[in-house]
Amino acid sequence: MRRGRRLSFAACLILAVAAAPAVALAQTADELYASAVKARQAQHFDEAADLLKRALALKPDNADALVQLGFAELGRNDLPAARDAFSKALSLAPNYRDASFGMAEVEYRSGNLGVALPLAENVAKADPANTDAAALVENIRKAKQAAVSKPKAAAALPAAVKKLHRRSDPVPGLMEDGRRLRTEGKLPEA
Repeated sequence: MRRGRRLSFAACLILAVAAAPAVALAQTADELYASAVKARQAQHFDEAADLLKRALALKPDNADALVQLGFAELGRNDLPAARDAFSKALSLAPNYRDASFGMAEVEYRSGNLGVALPLAENVAKADPANTDAAALVENIRKAKQAAVSKPKAAAALPAAVKKLHRRSDPVPGLMEDGRRLRTEGKLPEA
């Protein structure tokens, strides 16, 4: 009888210990958001994205969480997911500068410089102290300038290639001579 009680007690104790983490994991959206921001700032982008998705499951209209998710996805270099998060944030809060900056960053990284520049310029004009926005505007302008000058260099390249005189490859001719000499029985010359 005592043995049965001990086993029952041990089973209850094991179940209680196993159930404790589930209770500890029950977090509010704000707690998940705060943990995610810390993870993103520490460049733990996978962890941050997971926490933010859990926070958004509890509170889907949280524009701040969407912006943070966008930046976490940018950190993971998942541009479509980042674009989606920033778009949702902008649909909830159209004047959210961080969301506009994030969208400008996505468009810049995607090579859509014409779309990225006005977004970044608007953020830089609205907040002149934002050095990240100013740097992004400068980078976009440099990339646009490089894209304009690149076709000229590419057009000059074929002319330079044509000027080079290429020699024909001697190996096929030498192989044919070797075969002919071998069939004629002139092995030392082959």
